Amino acid sequence: MDEEQFTMLLNALKGFSGAQNTAVSPSAGYSSIPTAAQLADFKNAGVDFSGNPIAPQSISDMTGMQKMGFAMDTIGNLSNIWSGIQQNRLAKDNFNLQKGVLSTNLANQISSYNTALEDRVAGRFSDRERAAKQPEINDYLDRNRAVNKMA
Repeated sequence: MDEEQFTMLLNALKGFSGAQNTAVSPSAGYSSIPTAAQLADFKNAGVDFSGNPIAPQSISDMTGMQKMGFAMDTIGNLSNIWSGIQQNRLAKDNFNLQKGVLSTNLANQISSYNTALEDRVAGRFSDRERAAKQPEINDYLDRNRAVNKMA
């Protein structure tokens, strides 16, 4: 804030009792609500009632450093969006890999179980008995065979 803006701010604050200015009081003819002239002085000084700089309303109101900061914030936000998209793709790829591993493992476990079931049933009968009871054996295997319902 240059000297001219500071002077304008002080002049505006003199008539505003909301600011911490003990030299001026509402009883001296000043209102606690700023007048249009005082509001104009605040605006021209580029500050609000507390003396804080007023944020620019558009890019054309910004100084060079504010524009650079705005550009850097925008670039940072875009890079965060890009990073999020890439992380989402990696998560999908990882999910599909895990799903494939699970499906393969399940298929292998079902195949192993069914083979063990057939071997156990085959061990219960001799070759001659197995030929005579083949329809019964097949019925038992069909009822107890594991099936992959996920495929």
